[in-house]
Amino acid sequence: MTTQFRLPDDLKNTLAKDQWWLLNTGQKVRNYRKVNDKEVENSPGIDLNVLPLWPFYTGKGITVGVVDDGIDLQNKDLPATGAAPKGPGDNHGTNVAGIIGALRNNLGTVGIAYEATISSYNKDRDSSLEEQEKLDVSNNSWGGSKHFQQENIPGVISSATKGRNGLGTVFVWSGGNERTDINEDENLQGAAKRGRNVNSGNYESNRYVIAVAALDNKGVVTSYSNPGAPLLVSAFGSEFPQSIATVDRSENEGNNTDKNKR
Repeated sequence: MTTQFRLPDDLKNTLAKDQWWLLNTGQKVRNYRKVNDKEVENSPGIDLNVLPLWPFYTGKGITVGVVDDGIDLQNKDLPATGAAPKGPGDNHGTNVAGIIGALRNNLGTVGIAYEATISSYNKDRDSSLEEQEKLDVSNNSWGGSKHFQQENIPGVISSATKGRNGLGTVFVWSGGNERTDINEDENLQGAAKRGRNVNSGNYESNRYVIAVAALDNKGVVTSYSNPGAPLLVSAFGSEFPQSIATVDRSENEGNNTDKNKR
């Protein structure tokens, strides 16, 4: 992650300059979800080093499924089709989709694969995982919180073997955020009472998915990210006061309701 690169000229006056995980120059970034927060200084070089790939790969021709709580389909910065949010708190899918595929324009942030086609699916629908067979990549930032939860995973197996014309849909799965949770079950002792381990997740530990842990802006595991042997890669997430700038829902919906900070 030491490759020296610079932000393209067309992005210099956009929120892309705050996306330290794309290009970390040590810039200071403010957490806009909190009032009067101080700017947080980042660690140069701790990023995805993805910008050098953009001249060759932009996501064009690739369809990414976001299985979550719906995506704001009216957002001009994030063209997507499929499931819309059902309620006022269903913001996560839009945030995730923005990190993946926000347009490269002057409206806000830019997606890692800014020319990818985004399809939204509701994580509460049993058929959503089976429908990932139509896609190239499936992003899943959700999961159960119980140990060895017995979810039904035939949709994952089917899509991972039949998708992409037989090459298999690539499933990316969050390792989970329960590292510091305490299990109240009195029958559990010691480490077993600690938050859920990725080893015990039916989805995250499945051989057909890529389980991902979360790192902070210093390249250190976040306080909430679950541990476990099935983790294959790590990527960047928020760790207060450092945050992730991304697309939010339109109008008065979303995480940020302050119009002066949009």
